[in-house]
Amino acid sequence: MKELSHLQERILDELYGNSNSKTDPDQELQRICAYFKQLGSYAEDEFIMHRFNKMVQNQLGLALLSCFSFYWLDRFKEEYPEELKCFLGEYPDTIEQDFISKCISDQTEIVENTFVYMVNVPNEAPINAMQYVEKDFLFEYKHSSLRKIDFLNDRLNEISVKVDKSTNSQIENPVSTLSPIAELENPDPMLFTSVEVYKKVREFTELYIVNWHADYSYLKRKLDIMGLLHNVTDTVFMEKMLKLKLITQEHCDIYEDKKQKLSSLPKSSKNKHRVANFNRIFDPID
Repeated sequence: MKELSHLQERILDELYGNSNSKTDPDQELQRICAYFKQLGSYAEDEFIMHRFNKMVQNQLGLALLSCFSFYWLDRFKEEYPEELKCFLGEYPDTIEQDFISKCISDQTEIVENTFVYMVNVPNEAPINAMQYVEKDFLFEYKHSSLRKIDFLNDRLNEISVKVDKSTNSQIENPVSTLSPIAELENPDPMLFTSVEVYKKVREFTELYIVNWHADYSYLKRKLDIMGLLHNVTDTVFMEKMLKLKLITQEHCDIYEDKKQKLSSLPKSSKNKHRVANFNRIFDPID
């Protein structure tokens, strides 16, 4: 091993500091990232960079142990009710389906390697610690994330069944009044072939949008094939969906800025839960 220079030894001493097993990993990440930012050009030293990356990866691994999204499946199920309670208390007017959508989105980020972990550094922009870890850092979590997505989709299906039963019960009750959505007229006859199609599209977007680009791609392609939409381009479809508040401004902006085309049906139908969720709402439809 090449002998370290005096400067390298001094930098390493500062990086390692007084850290020990009792040090809070988030505080340690903040400390080492703040120091690393101060190094300037010295941070380009290959040996220093390697040691810094290892430290970040070790501390990040410890920090994720207390992160709900990274709990192993059994603990995730055990803590789910309490985490749901906290979520509903923190965000007014949300329901369990909102929490499930967020959880599925979090797990999808792990599976697709798009997860970020921001570290706040004093007087600096936050740093994404994930840029310093090895490429396969998330691999050990991916299978667990897939199992958690299955669990969350099963829970979502349970809620949908309860909602369906409740709706049927109201229909059988002669005193029940129609819900607001049932009284609507077709809000865009140039897009939807009937008001029933609109209501089902609205239900799908409220319950099942997780990976927005793939979900809207599948929705558009399937509705085209089923003859439930009038012939419009993908861009017009997205603009009309925004006007009807069936897609967020943020997602529509991303679509327009990146000039992303909606995916093909074969590509967007690879997710079995997306297909099942669509069929649950649109099959059958008059």
